Amino acid sequence: MALEFVRCSNGDEKPKEPYKALRAPDEFNSVVCHWDDKEDGTWGRASCDMYCEGLQAWFPWGGDEYDSQSLDSFQVLVKHRDYRYSWIHLSRVNDRPDKFQPLDINGYSPAVIDGRLGKMRMDTSMGWTSWNGSEVVHEDVDNAIILCAREKDSPGCPGQFRRVEHGDSLPDDALQSDDREGSYVCMWDENEDGTFGRIRLNDGEMEAWFPWGGEEYASNSISGFQVLCKDEDFKYKWKAVHKIKKKPRKYEVFQVNGYSPAVVDGLLGKLSLDKEMAWNSWAGEEINFTDDDFENALVLCYKEREDD
Repeated sequence: MALEFVRCSNGDEKPKEPYKALRAPDEFNSVVCHWDDKEDGTWGRASCDMYCEGLQAWFPWGGDEYDSQSLDSFQVLVKHRDYRYSWIHLSRVNDRPDKFQPLDINGYSPAVIDGRLGKMRMDTSMGWTSWNGSEVVHEDVDNAIILCAREKDSPGCPGQFRRVEHGDSLPDDALQSDDREGSYVCMWDENEDGTFGRIRLNDGEMEAWFPWGGEEYASNSISGFQVLCKDEDFKYKWKAVHKIKKKPRKYEVFQVNGYSPAVVDGLLGKLSLDKEMAWNSWAGEEINFTDDDFENALVLCYKEREDD
């Protein structure tokens, strides 16, 4: 069972080892929690930082925001040893229901909506968060990020994508490449293929470029994109294409729809092992690579961390 909780009260310490509280990629780096006095899945957010004297939680319900100070207790969601957890963009969950299974209690799932942790219903595409004593209803949840889980021995994508926009700050756990710019891996998901690109920081703000359709698309010309963030259950390594063809191999190739992040001719882009082609972009143009340039490209690979 992917749902495992530790019961807490207002002011308690955040659950520690052997438990690991699940955090959300919202603006507060909140801890996922649940108020189980209600019949529905009343998910909320909890914080335990310099502004709170111990653990404090907030829940959206019935038009109001309920504070843990007014509750007898609540539950903090913790990681189950047999499951892997990822925050997945709603569009990808809808496109691949066979692959991504949202955590669910009575039809409600933990979700980050407009930067805040709350809850949503997948069947009605409605969401709820809370702030300053009030429940906030969200009818537009297109950019919601949903908490999903899968068993550790099931196939899946070993990383977490977080939706961002041009000029946003870089997530702390963004995955960095070995290219000459020290770029970070990102993906433009409005296209059907895995359009991987590169992120560079400009005064602490993200700028991104993507090779696609013969051109280079900049992040200031698109509605948004996704940053690839590391999953703590995996190790990552950039390996030359000609080396990964040797079997058996310790690392697997990271792929989305047959495309992989790759450093090509010193610059982060993408490649397709099936097509034996690679691409990056520069100065407004997409650049294609084959033969030796393809064989020498560094493709992102991963392997599961072994238990201690």
